[in-house]
Amino acid sequence: MAPPSNLGKRVKGTQICRPFIYGTTAIPFGPQNPKPPGVPDDHTHSWQVFVKGLDDTDVTYWLRRIQFKLHESIPNHVRMIDAEPGKPFVVNETGWGEFEITGRPSKGGGALMTTGGGTMRAFEFF
Repeated sequence: MAPPSNLGKRVKGTQICRPFIYGTTAIPFGPQNPKPPGVPDDHTHSWQVFVKGLDDTDVTYWLRRIQFKLHESIPNHVRMIDAEPGKPFVVNETGWGEFEITGRPSKGGGALMTTGGGTMRAFEFF
């Protein structure tokens, strides 16, 4: 007979830490990064905000969704990115300037998780 399992149940007084990486990248438009058709003239960079596992490990087995809040001037500035097994959580855009991006991770069932001090904060500089 198999021993009883707590799999899928909360265990009082137990904390689980799962490391992950979050950040941004920005690349100016130029010969190596041409401006896509339809991008406004005042946009100077392509940029990305991401959440991924250390060494690109899959985090989707414990992380189901990330809510990224971008600057209000960006269309659809609150982005919900759902997990795709084996892939990082990513938003790709173009623009100019500097702004704060916040991210709120959630696990299955929509429960929010803490990330040390609460929400994740990343700044986009370009």
